[in-house]
Amino acid sequence: EQGVANLLKSAELAREAGRELQVVNAYSMLGTGSGELYEFARAEHYLKETISLTTRNDLDFVRFYAASWLALVHLYQGRWHEATQTALEVLRR
Repeated sequence: EQGVANLLKSAELAREAGRELQVVNAYSMLGTGSGELYEFARAEHYLKETISLTTRNDLDFVRFYAASWLALVHLYQGRWHEATQTALEVLRR
């Protein structure tokens, strides 16, 4: 939990400084790290937030990484349709 708190603080400071890429990186780390720990609700929240931020800031390289992880999180939960749709979207791009 201390790592989560540190990354959230990092994201907050980056946002205040207008450093959107650093905000995206913090959220991406929160999402992927949570996925690795099978904390799926947290993973999905931060991965979706990452995808939203990267879409607004035209950061395709991070968006597809986060979307790939989101597909895996859905797969781990047995959410086959969502996993397939997300993975196909990544492959199409």
